[in-house]
Amino acid sequence: MDLRSTLPITHHRDQAQLDISDMEKIKPADSKVVARIPLSDSSYPIRLKYRDSANTVRVGRLLEDFDSMAVATSYKHNEQLKNENGRIPLQIVTACVDDIRFNDSFHKHSASDDLLVKGQVAWVGRSSMDCFCSIENQNGDVLVESRFIMVARCPATDRAAPVIQLKPQTENEKKRFEQGDKLNKQRKIAARMDLFKETPTAEEMATVHDLYRTTLDMKTYSFASRTVPHGALWMEDLKLKNVLVCNPESRNIHNKIFGGWLMRQAVELAWSTACLLSKGKHKIVFIDDILFKEPVEIGSVLLCSSQIVYSEGNRFQVRVYMEKRTPETIGERGVTTNVIYLTFETENDVPRIYPRSYGEAMLLVDGKRHFDNSNNSI
Repeated sequence: MDLRSTLPITHHRDQAQLDISDMEKIKPADSKVVARIPLSDSSYPIRLKYRDSANTVRVGRLLEDFDSMAVATSYKHNEQLKNENGRIPLQIVTACVDDIRFNDSFHKHSASDDLLVKGQVAWVGRSSMDCFCSIENQNGDVLVESRFIMVARCPATDRAAPVIQLKPQTENEKKRFEQGDKLNKQRKIAARMDLFKETPTAEEMATVHDLYRTTLDMKTYSFASRTVPHGALWMEDLKLKNVLVCNPESRNIHNKIFGGWLMRQAVELAWSTACLLSKGKHKIVFIDDILFKEPVEIGSVLLCSSQIVYSEGNRFQVRVYMEKRTPETIGERGVTTNVIYLTFETENDVPRIYPRSYGEAMLLVDGKRHFDNSNNSI
């Protein structure tokens, strides 16, 4: 199944200016899209595409379908804007993914049983849309759910373009709309609290200092001789890297690299990194804040770094960082494209993670913030 093949294609020659003032608001149900992943009666190669070594469904493949569903839903929401050529003169891209929640039943779902991917627009701003997406089994049980924030741009000017407004009808639609409005405000607050812009709080710095002091040799009182406590691990020993070449096969309808493909690569690298701590006995329970900072062009060389940055009890946080470079600038500093935070869970408690440098200490503080958010959401 490839939802991308059903999406409309826009061109730079399409209408540059849109006037939606006279257009009717639509109901969230009018943008609903449902697609079936036919794992029960698919040919073997298709089923193999979605299956992992444990005969459960690959998370990365579903994220690709999620992203395609969000785009398809966004375009359907704006069908009123079709011009005389039958095209919607908008370029709609994924800006970020708020939360992806995995219910316990997801990890037990067989890769031989059908799945339903559903999506509909739940909240709308001036040029942005909050798409609520879910994956269900044949009984209607929700296995995975998420919110994709899509933004519309004018293909001719590359500026923000207005989208059709939303009119919630049912109580559930009104509730999701209110949630979307609340999340939109929270994202703006979170952006201002970025560690690259704001210093850590006094409580966070106290935690870092306590961790640092725990690694000192109190007999010598030397800052040069630091040892990790028994049973704990240095953060610097818990990272993996990967290099990807971005080929045309992975492009989206705007001739950029498909966001779902980027998410799949990040998730599978994070899963491999998690093995450093769990020896493969872990499951993903939450993905927080997938940020699409810059588009990735065809031909780019993508450098991916994954690191375990925080642990507590039987859960731990993995951060994946991606940056792009061109073949001509591969030896130079790259441009950040994506940052992804994932929460994994094991049956037993995992070792505590200790930072060795100040940079790692900031990663730990950042990781704990996302870890706390995942616990609250779960």
